[in-house]
Amino acid sequence: MAVLAVDSSAGTQALNISSVELPAKAEEKLSPSQVRNMKENVLMANEAWGTAGNAVRATAASLYSIKCDVKHGNWTALIESGALSVTRDTAIDLVSAHQSWLRDTDVPDAFLANVSTRTLKKIGNADHKDRAKCIDEIKRREGRGFSEKMAMKIIKPGSVSRIKKSPLPENEKINVLNQRIEQLMQKNKELLSENNRLRALVGESAVK
Repeated sequence: MAVLAVDSSAGTQALNISSVELPAKAEEKLSPSQVRNMKENVLMANEAWGTAGNAVRATAASLYSIKCDVKHGNWTALIESGALSVTRDTAIDLVSAHQSWLRDTDVPDAFLANVSTRTLKKIGNADHKDRAKCIDEIKRREGRGFSEKMAMKIIKPGSVSRIKKSPLPENEKINVLNQRIEQLMQKNKELLSENNRLRALVGESAVK
């Protein structure tokens, strides 16, 4: 994909349009200035599309970071509150995709722009072989889109990811352990409360 070069000395953006190849039919009967204008806009359109793909990956990473840092109740409240620019289901799909494969893939950002979050999640839920086939197809299509229907033609019924999750970073491990400790402490309080209630009932029965 062509790139956008910046001429810092002049303080202006210089478009490297030499890398843009247009079909002869597209240039037919156009003036040199029209051809140049078309190439410049093709380049800028491609750059913008690549940015869209980067936004998908960055959004998924940010949401995953939030989910790892808070309790389940906080996370649920957030994605259902409307505070995010994405819907609840989209947030869930992006986090799932990021955790299962998106954070480790070498698929170019621009190729992700035309793949729905639901499809990204389905790819992550597939077994290793089917997932690899989906990723190869996304690369082969070079950003021309990869629909859920295309994914389901590759992913066999019953195909489920059995890949061991990559080790959590230390801060995430601590967060998970702290959450588990809090859950156990709360459960202990509930059991003590129930035990005290039962003892009180036994005491009342003895008095009678």
